[in-house]
Amino acid sequence: MHNIITHDSYWYAGVHSAQDYPSLSTDLTTDVVVIGGGITGLTTALSLLKEGKQVVVLEAGTIGSGTTGATSAQLDTVPDQGASELIGKHGLENSRLVTKARMDSILLIETWSKEFQIDCEFERVPGYFYSEDESRFPELRDEFHAMSQLGLGVTLTSDFPMPFPIGGVVRIDNQARFHPLKYLSGLAKAFVSRGGLIFENTRALPPHGGAPLEVKTDGGNVVSCEQVAVCTHSAFLGISMFDLRVAPYQSYVIAVRTERSCPEGIFWDDADPYHYFRRADPGVEDLVLIGGADHKTGQSSDELGAWSVLEEYAEKRFGVREIVARWSGEYFEPDDGLPYVGKVPMTSSIFMATGFLGTGLTLGTVAGKLMADQIVGHPNLLSGILSTSRVSAMASSSNLFFETANVAWHYVADRFKGEVVYALSGIERGQGELIIFDGQQIAAYRDEEGELKLLSPACTHAGCHVHWNDAEKTWDCPCHGGRYAPDGTRLYGPPPRDLQRLDVKSISKGLESRTGLETKTAPRNS
Repeated sequence: MHNIITHDSYWYAGVHSAQDYPSLSTDLTTDVVVIGGGITGLTTALSLLKEGKQVVVLEAGTIGSGTTGATSAQLDTVPDQGASELIGKHGLENSRLVTKARMDSILLIETWSKEFQIDCEFERVPGYFYSEDESRFPELRDEFHAMSQLGLGVTLTSDFPMPFPIGGVVRIDNQARFHPLKYLSGLAKAFVSRGGLIFENTRALPPHGGAPLEVKTDGGNVVSCEQVAVCTHSAFLGISMFDLRVAPYQSYVIAVRTERSCPEGIFWDDADPYHYFRRADPGVEDLVLIGGADHKTGQSSDELGAWSVLEEYAEKRFGVREIVARWSGEYFEPDDGLPYVGKVPMTSSIFMATGFLGTGLTLGTVAGKLMADQIVGHPNLLSGILSTSRVSAMASSSNLFFETANVAWHYVADRFKGEVVYALSGIERGQGELIIFDGQQIAAYRDEEGELKLLSPACTHAGCHVHWNDAEKTWDCPCHGGRYAPDGTRLYGPPPRDLQRLDVKSISKGLESRTGLETKTAPRNS
């Protein structure tokens, strides 16, 4: 199914991933439309339903088929950028409030799992933040003190339950892990049983202001409402200020049958990019999820190599008997280290959440509760801290400059990359290639049946040119993180539409008329 980008995720094994809810086929009127059926969207929707609101959820794929289904499902409360950096950027009081909200989010997941009788393998486990480098112990000690200031139950120790040497470890109590798709499936059933409506394979278009609001779908239907909550992980608003305030990254995960066992817990190190791992299933000691090898979306020349890096890491520390699954997930890194959650600037009734870094399960749950509180008018201490209108010059100016320069460079330079070709026969089945024909860059793909697909490479969000991801067979935008299927179908991110399809017959005919000319090569993506 094109709209599922996490089809290779371990979580889909043994879990029904087909469409459980209908596609929207008529116009509707409701109180609130929630765009996105991941953990943020369903937390928002169920919270609003509990407050007496009528709620409709529109999901472009199926429930959990975006970032939620691509995570390693570690529920931790440690800032992704580090406790010291968070405090340095946002102050101790605000950092403590955000950390307390993440603690509460784990409690909410635990509470709802019990309340709605969701068998999602939720279990409290310790977290371990460690370094394999003894020389980095002073930095680890500083992080321990910063975590203590945030109110986390931490211990600085050399007692590490893994069979490889380390330079030190901080143990964090009362963390958790679960099965994300089983949890979302349970939330969806609880939501619908209480009167909510979910429509899968129903792609909404970016909302715009109005009274009443109208959320249009690519199928031509309209849902009229009083408020909209955009819970798509990316800033799905059309072109907006958030395109430069959050940056897209890919993180890779493998599920491994190991020679050596993995204890219960969630683990991550201080490498750059860092590694993280946990048992895949409770009680199964030799099946481990290992993640890392992060890079900016669309800006790697070797996505397949990221999995090789993880496999080498796994072999050295665990011993590998079998690779069970490989996949990646996309996350968005905010310029000042905290997500943007709340009312969209210059609108009265559109709410959004984006920029969860690599900890979107807890922060997405926090965001869902926050948006629900704001929509119904409940006070929430995080409203100002996570405000979408906040200005934090000291925290974000350097990151904002870097992202602006990075996007500008790719917007221009990527237009000249590709292979100048006079025949398409060199594109193998299952492969994509950027080519140049008559001065025009084309995204070319040949499917497994041999049929050729030719597309405009211009992302339908802001016009940056996409990059072929050979690992997951997608076209990825290096500017704002849009992702497309090989045939150009929009999968994920800010773009509202599919890539433009080009006329294969006319281009192929033009190429045939130039038989015998030599192929020339322009610089490829780097």
